[in-house]
Amino acid sequence: YEPQLKPPNARPWQLCYFRQTPHRGEYFIISLAHGPALDARRRTERARNPLLWEPHGEEQPRWRLHPAADGAAFVIESVRTRHVLDAPPDATDGTKPLLFDRHNGNNQMFLIMMPAGGRPAR
Repeated sequence: YEPQLKPPNARPWQLCYFRQTPHRGEYFIISLAHGPALDARRRTERARNPLLWEPHGEEQPRWRLHPAADGAAFVIESVRTRHVLDAPPDATDGTKPLLFDRHNGNNQMFLIMMPAGGRPAR
């Protein structure tokens, strides 16, 4: 299914964890509540929605993290397409994220943090 952007609330269906792939510097982004990984799909055109799918060995569910210039956030890049995760500028509650060309706008910056009282995934 396709993920949606929502205001943060730290409930399990909003939480993901990063799992190292066998490829250096590449991660699966796994839904804590459901178990599937964020997947860029096989298609390569920009402005399409990622989906959640079972992790597998191909490039689609693998991601790279690039620190923002200020060091506070990250740009999340698809290994498959080299597009980055993007929240459309007109996003509202329930909008689907996009994969888009990197431009380092605020809508492509994501904070990666552990919820209060949380523990790292094993």
